[in-house]
Amino acid sequence: MNLGIVILTTETVHHAYFVREMARVERIDWVLVETRTSVPPFETAHAYEARRDLHEQAVWFGGGAPGVGEFAEAWRVESVNHGSVIARLRQSCPHAVIVFGTGRLVAETISACGSTALNLHGGDPLGYRGLDSHLWAIYHRDWKSLTTTLHRVAPRLDCGDIVEQEHLALRQGMELHELRKLNTEACIRLATRAMKALAGEGVIRATPQQVTGRYYSHMPSVLKSLCVDRFAAHTRSLA
Repeated sequence: MNLGIVILTTETVHHAYFVREMARVERIDWVLVETRTSVPPFETAHAYEARRDLHEQAVWFGGGAPGVGEFAEAWRVESVNHGSVIARLRQSCPHAVIVFGTGRLVAETISACGSTALNLHGGDPLGYRGLDSHLWAIYHRDWKSLTTTLHRVAPRLDCGDIVEQEHLALRQGMELHELRKLNTEACIRLATRAMKALAGEGVIRATPQQVTGRYYSHMPSVLKSLCVDRFAAHTRSLA
């Protein structure tokens, strides 16, 4: 089966890399780039994030910063739940829709995605749903929850049946600004394997979540400083 997929995402360095790598193995019909961002009433920016972006640009793009539209047809819309998005999804009838980093999909959008709508969650939804899941796991020193999860999209955020999870293999001396690169590369592997299963078997198998993890929102800047230190201390202790 020659799959045609749609990706729902936002404009970031790691999402551009994801689209580039998926375009190398699958036919991407189009990519929706959601432009609206959630702005909390407190400071969330941190210096490690600038290091993270520069690190990813260097290792993936030779220092450049390409946009998603350089690797697939990109359509920028304020909200993933806009009526025009729902209409286009219904018209396109993609074999699969992959969600990576957008806001929550409402029921009508999920229905328009068809039978195979999958979400990539940077974390373990059994313990950490919502935003900044890896950071919250680090804050709690819950190293076993540094995983990447591919699950079916469900009306309740990050509660869909789990297709596959991959634990992130940290290395000694690794710093926090390197973690998103590791997660994104795991996302590519999970999505690629799922598309291979869909093409070969016509179905993607998944297992219902047995518990509902706690929902977390944005992490404040001051707590990110703690995470930088805790992550560094943990990776220094690795063999």
